[in-house]
Amino acid sequence: MRLRTALAITMAKPLFIIATLTSVVPSIMPVIAQAQSAGALEEIFVTATRRGETDIQTTPIAVTAVSSADFDKLFAQDIGEIATYVPNFSAATVTGFNAASFAMRGAAETDIIVYFDPKVGVLVDDFVVPHVQTQLLEPFDIETIEVLRGPQGTLFGKNTTAGAVVVRTRRPVLDQRSVEASVQYGSFNDIKTRFAGNLSLNDSFAIRIAGIYQSNDGYYRNGKVDQPTNAFGGAVGDALARSGSTLTGDGRDLGGKDIFSGRFKALWQPMEGLSILGQYEIIRDSSDPVPVVNTTPARSRQLAETFGFPGITAADGDPLDRAGLHQSAITGLDGNQRVHVDGGYLNVEWDLGQHTLYALAGYRYQESRLPNEYLGTTYDSFFSATRDDDRETLQLEARIASNDLQKLNYVAGVFYQQNDAEFCVLQQLGLLEFFGTGTGGAVVGTLDNANPLILCNQQDATAWAVFGDMVVDVNDRLSIGGGVRWTDEKKDYVARQGTPVTLFPDPQAIIANPLAGADFSLVSAGVETDANDWGELTWRATLSWQFNADLFAYFTASRGFKSGGYNDQAGSGTFAQFPVSSYDPEFANNREVGLKATLLDGRLLTSLTYFHVTYDDFQRSRVVAVPNTAFQETRTFNAGKLKAQGIEFEGTMQLTEGLTLRANLGWLDSKYREFLLDQDNNPATPPDDFSDRTPTRSPEFTGGLDLTYLYPLAGGDVRLNYNFSYEKENTYYYADSARFDTVLEERTISNISATWTDAADRFYISAFAKNLSDDRYQTAAQYVASLWTFSNYGPPRSFGVQVGGKFDF
Repeated sequence: MRLRTALAITMAKPLFIIATLTSVVPSIMPVIAQAQSAGALEEIFVTATRRGETDIQTTPIAVTAVSSADFDKLFAQDIGEIATYVPNFSAATVTGFNAASFAMRGAAETDIIVYFDPKVGVLVDDFVVPHVQTQLLEPFDIETIEVLRGPQGTLFGKNTTAGAVVVRTRRPVLDQRSVEASVQYGSFNDIKTRFAGNLSLNDSFAIRIAGIYQSNDGYYRNGKVDQPTNAFGGAVGDALARSGSTLTGDGRDLGGKDIFSGRFKALWQPMEGLSILGQYEIIRDSSDPVPVVNTTPARSRQLAETFGFPGITAADGDPLDRAGLHQSAITGLDGNQRVHVDGGYLNVEWDLGQHTLYALAGYRYQESRLPNEYLGTTYDSFFSATRDDDRETLQLEARIASNDLQKLNYVAGVFYQQNDAEFCVLQQLGLLEFFGTGTGGAVVGTLDNANPLILCNQQDATAWAVFGDMVVDVNDRLSIGGGVRWTDEKKDYVARQGTPVTLFPDPQAIIANPLAGADFSLVSAGVETDANDWGELTWRATLSWQFNADLFAYFTASRGFKSGGYNDQAGSGTFAQFPVSSYDPEFANNREVGLKATLLDGRLLTSLTYFHVTYDDFQRSRVVAVPNTAFQETRTFNAGKLKAQGIEFEGTMQLTEGLTLRANLGWLDSKYREFLLDQDNNPATPPDDFSDRTPTRSPEFTGGLDLTYLYPLAGGDVRLNYNFSYEKENTYYYADSARFDTVLEERTISNISATWTDAADRFYISAFAKNLSDDRYQTAAQYVASLWTFSNYGPPRSFGVQVGGKFDF
């Protein structure tokens, strides 16, 4: 009886919200009832089973499909904006970086650790994007995006304990010669140009070239105001305090973008049923360093406030006008960041009749040069760093899948990935001179930072897996499925603790090229190595029941695995205090029941899912102080156990012939069962207990609505669109005291657009407005080991126009 009562209470609130959401249109239901001319919605097909395409309404997976037309309506800056369509999916950024912090069902990553595999995987044309720094893909030439929620430990098993975002780009089309182009201009001098050309050379070979270039001025301003004090008695702080100096930014624009992304593809079909797709990917990102805002809470006892660099308050006005950045030639802050990607991929698909063979071979090289100033002050070199890394990723995969056999269908395959990276961070720690513990400036009252620290490490990671998945149709209604995957990951790691550049044979060469410090023979002192190997069997089992042609239900149990690893900042202070150590794998055990219905003669598609997932040895990163030193570093812990349950609703309805409504709602209840952190790396002291904290990146409610109306006008068609996304407040990062944990505020972001297309579907012109209510909302906020808190903000209200066309030859 108690169990039934507790379950009723647990389910009452989300079911009430779902009922409320689905009643958004009661006033127009009479219109719907009379709109007999409205046609059925198009069927949606997905590749989530990795056995070709299946109808989403009879696929036993919690999956959301976003078409290119859906995505175009968002006028998105990156793929993170698909959160408008996906319940229990939240897209934020990593503080201080243009990197993804995708959260799904209570699991996410909030740090930029170079060697940390994301809990939410991103795959592009079957290739796993290896790091969050380039997961926020530019929105161009996309065919479909599928968001698979829950651990994908069988078919998409590369560490996807939370879920996967599967992107398919457009392929060349045979027997077609066409050119598509568009130009967009908007607020903050935002210019975006897109181009795609398809050229069929004969009936078996075609090429496609697509690219996008974007530049803008950024929506931040360099306007932070500080009044340094002499709280610590350092010479610099003393001189500034005596002079009564007020440090004010120059007001220039910050955060401008300068990005080019392109793909060249060649499709060859030498015989019927065989297609070979080769493609080259290029990214050239020379954007400004990502601006940050000092949001250190008042009276939080963080040191930044104590020495006169307080966080902004309501009295400071618009936080976007109070970002802070200074010039620093040593760490590259007098220039731009640099993210370069070059990739080559070969996809083969061979229809053998009863089976299809799929194969992928891909290589991706990534360079990241990411200078930034993390306090958000205009004061010279207070805490500056450039995080530089080079990464090479090789991936091979082959699978064979049955083609709609009568009773038994299956897929089996092998996977291999080699992911090697080297990383160095060059740090200017002016705060030490300010405190009086550094070398002191050449001129009293300044910071010269003549002896920056450099920390370097590298990792060679190898992963391989074999997997298989099958489904048996017991009869016309009942199907039973299951799958397994064996994964083995080995990582070899070497690191040198933070070392003054003056200890290197040529300090200026290290400053000019920090990655030169990854030659560990230059300075052998403080170098440690380690290696580890993890292997695990993951699985899933599914039971599905087709009640009738319009109603489908399923139950799934699955287990996911995310390998252990190493931190890229291990040894920022001293290995004696924090020796190189690995963290262990985490595991996700998921139970899920779903109901999918096709109603009103195909004019209404709905999906309702309940899930319950538990995480063991949950991996959690946190910035911690190195005891008895002035250093801090980000470390990853196996923090303990987490439980999450929730409900997800999705619905699409053809209200009238031209009016379509799409809505979703997610409810999440996430709690730690145990959360212990050994932050001082001392077994003699008890670990810190965070078990009563709210799990990070776990908003209780998320939701979205998209309303589109299409009607004829002036010899063409007009498409009006209104959409919004909602996310309840959620914890982002933990402080020493729960009172000062960073929190992303509750927000509802609304957008509207109008597009006219001529009758021949050749030309179009669009006008749009985003963030209609001009909300100020944080997309990231990080606490730094009792020193300060810094944040990033989403774009304010903006407007734009886009003109484009398509020409067939």
